[in-house]
Amino acid sequence: MWFKGKKLKKQHLVFLIIALLAVLIGITMVNSISERQDLADAAAKARLAAELQLKKVQDALDGLSLAARYQPFCTTSVTQIEMADKYTKTISKTGSIQYFRDAQRVYCTPTSTTNECKLVLSLTFTPIYTCPQEVIATASSGATGAQIKNQQVGNAVIVDTIVIEKPGFVVVRALGYAKKPGDVLAAGPYLEAGAYSIVSIAMPKALVSGQRYALTIAQDDGDKTFDAAKDTFVTTSDGTMLFAPFTAVKK
Repeated sequence: MWFKGKKLKKQHLVFLIIALLAVLIGITMVNSISERQDLADAAAKARLAAELQLKKVQDALDGLSLAARYQPFCTTSVTQIEMADKYTKTISKTGSIQYFRDAQRVYCTPTSTTNECKLVLSLTFTPIYTCPQEVIATASSGATGAQIKNQQVGNAVIVDTIVIEKPGFVVVRALGYAKKPGDVLAAGPYLEAGAYSIVSIAMPKALVSGQRYALTIAQDDGDKTFDAAKDTFVTTSDGTMLFAPFTAVKK
């Protein structure tokens, strides 16, 4: 009887060990599944964040490209831009209308008899751009661009929108009489590639009322520190420096 009882105790011990191992294996499997799910969730969130960032950048670029194309038509009196085929139509505050083809004025009136005017007057134009109520400048080239309003006199420049394809800086330069960017006056903080709203640039010297300035974009050389001699300024398709002009105004 003693031997039989001892044998039963051993069997119970074996069963207990097996049960404990089964529980441990089960816990390990649950933890492993949970960890895999956590990793999958993290990857999904990362993909979503990347997609949202790409959409943000693309939306900003589309807005800058549209503004850069049509803002030249936005004189002080023009409020609305419309398009039909290759023709642009501007509507002023008073309701007067002008037509353009490739930025060249097309002189048409309701009584015009030229073939081109007959064509233009027969077209159905679609609203494409509403001119901003205040002066705003836009510069856009490829996957890089910026937008800025005229700035109040003071020691800060506020950039409304900036999209950069490569890490770099927004840089304020003097705007020369030849309407070309001149001396570097100040640079904003280092920015990774992406789209940004409201970027502030501290000016060592206050903006001068009535003075014209140029907002430019420089691509960093890798040290995350602005250096006008080493960093590369973004250019347009014709090789000229990309810039958005603005004026310092009093309150």
